[in-house]
Amino acid sequence: MKAGLVPGTTGDIHRMVTRDVTIALGEPPYAPDGGTSHPESGATVFATPYMIELMEHAARKAVEPYIEADEETVGADVNIRHLAATTPGQQVRAHARLVSIEGRKLQFEIEAHDEVQKIGEGTHTRVVITTSRFREKLGQSDASETATGASFVPESCETIHYSSEGGIGRLTLNRPKVLNALNVKMVEE
Repeated sequence: MKAGLVPGTTGDIHRMVTRDVTIALGEPPYAPDGGTSHPESGATVFATPYMIELMEHAARKAVEPYIEADEETVGADVNIRHLAATTPGQQVRAHARLVSIEGRKLQFEIEAHDEVQKIGEGTHTRVVITTSRFREKLGQSDASETATGASFVPESCETIHYSSEGGIGRLTLNRPKVLNALNVKMVEE
């Protein structure tokens, strides 16, 4: 880590609550029309996992200027209370404040607010890792290798689509006529 990181360092993240980060409460989770068959029976709100993600990113942002080129911070512990619901269309903000540094372990107090109130609070621990050593511990495995050692060629798949961005891979099931039901070919791919 670079010099200068001290308790009290803060980070903030803002985002708009869009439908892709919400959950429909009171709806059947797998309704054929995507859970909108009886909108009067439930409510759509900002989902807890996305609030936690926002809070973690605020902590990461706080320490980003102090991280060396071959370092990264990873989440090690999250203790969050979701306090209030937020509806789509509202702006939410996460705030992280570094409270202690123990070697490479960083402890944060974190909060999330919407346009009206505090919606979440808790603590979060991040650990500074050396990325080259982390890759070595993982056996420098190539993400394009399958468990059998065969190369994964996304273009050859018929029942799934593959894309990646920023080191994150996304598999999309592609059997819409049968509601993406698994079959032998999909399992193989």
